[in-house]
Amino acid sequence: MDLPSSTPCRRPLCALDALSTTSRFGLVTFVLATLLWALPPAVGLTAAAEEVPGSAEELIPAAIDYYNEMAARPLAGLGGDDLRALLKGEVVVIRRKEKAPDHPGDYHHRVYGYLVVDEPMRSVWLSGHDPDYLHNETYRLAVYEQDGHGGNTAYTYVHTPWPLADRQTVTTVVTDLELTEESDGWIWAQSWDITPDQKRIARELVEAGKVDGVDVEMMEKAVWVPLNYGSFICFKLAERKTLFVWTATISVGGNIPDKLVAAFAANQLKSSLKEIAERASWIEKDYAEHPGAIYGGDGRIIQPLDSP
Repeated sequence: MDLPSSTPCRRPLCALDALSTTSRFGLVTFVLATLLWALPPAVGLTAAAEEVPGSAEELIPAAIDYYNEMAARPLAGLGGDDLRALLKGEVVVIRRKEKAPDHPGDYHHRVYGYLVVDEPMRSVWLSGHDPDYLHNETYRLAVYEQDGHGGNTAYTYVHTPWPLADRQTVTTVVTDLELTEESDGWIWAQSWDITPDQKRIARELVEAGKVDGVDVEMMEKAVWVPLNYGSFICFKLAERKTLFVWTATISVGGNIPDKLVAAFAANQLKSSLKEIAERASWIEKDYAEHPGAIYGGDGRIIQPLDSP
């Protein structure tokens, strides 16, 4: 199944004085696409869980601890200053160099973004999975298969400005239905990682002409992204208060240092969380007028609020 998207375009590079400046511009474009590409193109909740008792100050650390007890990739804990910043409505971004339990070997630069949003969990999730928000003309995407619960395996080809080589990857997105059930519906989570047999899948899609604007020669010249995993998590703190967490671990390959990529990812993550939070204030009305097949953390297609 192909996903509709507009013709890709390369952003012009003008009057750049040095290769480092060019690389930086390319990274900004690339990281924006990278942070978003792994989410399903139209990826909700059908019934709200009972409100969790307690103050946000008490619930946030408890929610993170609860999640970490079951997660393969635990979240970074929050210090006192981080917690106070969250309660003031600020975005908290943490960068760490660490090993992931399910990615043995080298240390990776991992980025965590946290934000408390004064909107229902359903609205925050819907905002972050809205196809209009996820659309980005720097990449081409084709879905290989879908699991029927909001997850999928998809090939992504990213156009990056010269002199950077284009990038490509196949990622698999999984909705954590077990976590949603165990938490009685007050946590929704998705995670993504590179698909083990990504090169076979990519070639199959490209040779079949299912990746608009990408041919076999382009695929063979593009650099494979060696590392791309992360998570998108919403915790229901109250009926209209959600802890929103987005994590990303990215290596773009080539000669671009992972530390530099992580720095740009952290900056982009902060702006992305703010934008999703702002969109959450009006996304329900927009979705009611233009409903689509967006799945929630329970693995069901979200229904507009005014639906019977």
